[in-house]
Parts: sequence; C-alpha cells; structure tokens
Amino acid sequence: MGTTLAGQTVDVTPEPAYARPPWKVRLAWAALSLFGGSVAGIVAAAALWALTH
Repeated sequence: MGTTLAGQTVDVTPEPAYARPPWKVRLAWAALSLFGGSVAGIVAAAALWALTH
C-alpha cells in the first residue's frame, strides 16, 4: 500500500535494519518512556548511557 504525494507513489514498508536506531538508544528511550520522563527516568537513561558507552 502506498500513498500518493505530488504524483509520486511512496512505498510504505517497514524500514530496513540500518535505518533503525541502535538497541542501546531504543533501550534508553524505553527506559525514559517507562518512567514517564521523570527525574528517575532521566537518571536511569543517563546511567544506561554511561554503562553502554
């Protein structure tokens, strides 16, 4: 299924693996989402960042 944009057909397919963020970024994002962006979530994301870099 595609959408038409200015006469061009844009294929709406799942993005390839290389276009996805690394698992560490997704893990940090999940931690932030889990803690609702609170201070604890930010601290957890910072700790994850420090541990994985």
